[in-house]
Amino acid sequence: MTTLARRMLTVLVPAALVLLLASPAWPTAQIPERIVYEGTEGFLFTEPLESYFTRDNPRPEFASPHTACWRGYVGAWEIKDNTLYLSDIKAWMRDEEGKAAPVGFEKVFPGKSKPLKAEWFTGTLRIPQGKPIRYVHMGYQTVYEYDVFLRVEAGKVVDRQMIDNRNKVPAAPSRIDQ
Repeated sequence: MTTLARRMLTVLVPAALVLLLASPAWPTAQIPERIVYEGTEGFLFTEPLESYFTRDNPRPEFASPHTACWRGYVGAWEIKDNTLYLSDIKAWMRDEEGKAAPVGFEKVFPGKSKPLKAEWFTGTLRIPQGKPIRYVHMGYQTVYEYDVFLRVEAGKVVDRQMIDNRNKVPAAPSRIDQ
């Protein structure tokens, strides 16, 4: 065996073992946006504000207050008269000491008033309903009994679909089963 081959083996074998034996890093479940839909407040597993940020509306320098809110804000939304509105926002930005400090609507949207009509948003909103039937510690992957999907075009709700997930996903094991 050549010297080069020995050197490669002494580097590659330990590196491969480290990669194979290392435990995977799983992203943290995120704090969902909130929405009032049909008179009931619930979770919103979509982030409609992200499409607001463009070259004309640059994304503020939000600061993550903890690993459950990487985006640095939590929006409060409302569907009223088939229109999507941003009714409020709790956001975090760095203070003079470099710490994540809470800021409100006025700091994020200077000169604009609440509620803000979400005319910039075209996409699908996911509103989970009922009890969680399978918790997934990642993003918005937890499965609930039902999902309401609202298709929105330029801030207007144009279609609604409800999905029953109860018979599609096995329930998470209880502590007794473990």
